[in-house]
Amino acid sequence: MSEILPTKALYYPYIEFQNLDWLKCALLYWEGVKRIIPHSAFTAKDPPIIKDLLASGLVENVSAQEYQAVAATEYRLREEERRRTAGGSMLAKKLNRALDRDPRAFYSAYVHRSKVDPGLACFLIKNGHAVEKGDWLAMPEGTARNYMLAVAGTIAKELNVATVTDDYLSLSDFLNEEHEFNLEHFLERKESSRKPPRLDSFDLV
Repeated sequence: MSEILPTKALYYPYIEFQNLDWLKCALLYWEGVKRIIPHSAFTAKDPPIIKDLLASGLVENVSAQEYQAVAATEYRLREEERRRTAGGSMLAKKLNRALDRDPRAFYSAYVHRSKVDPGLACFLIKNGHAVEKGDWLAMPEGTARNYMLAVAGTIAKELNVATVTDDYLSLSDFLNEEHEFNLEHFLERKESSRKPPRLDSFDLV
């Protein structure tokens, strides 16, 4: 039996679309674009055009809550592989030392608690990879991107949709050459300024 090719796409890593022109182009190619929301009762801060697209069915919401357990397993496998292949690099060691000195400076991304399996959330908090901020978990950007990639991959496989993004960093693995340059710059910037991160500068995913 031949594989059925997907006709719709799944947007990640953010809840709200970051670029409306990108979304319009995506809808010219795909029959519809789904996006990941924390739970079915969640209300996103959408502009009128997104509300119209939701009403017409061209944009659809997918609750991450029912995929928590499988996504948590996928995330753990991805993290094990990442540590196995990149954990001994000079950049990884430098990052770990910086995290030991001031871990709060690296909690630059938010992931909604409803997207994260409770067991995994407790593990991340206990091991210093996340902190609770109301309904959100604040964590290092690389951790958030890796987890959202696991969530998107899990949902895409289940629903037979393609994953798409307008965020170029989400197209890269955590420690590939392109991302390594940005992470190195981030480390240098943190070393030169010890001010705590601003809440309004966080990414919500």
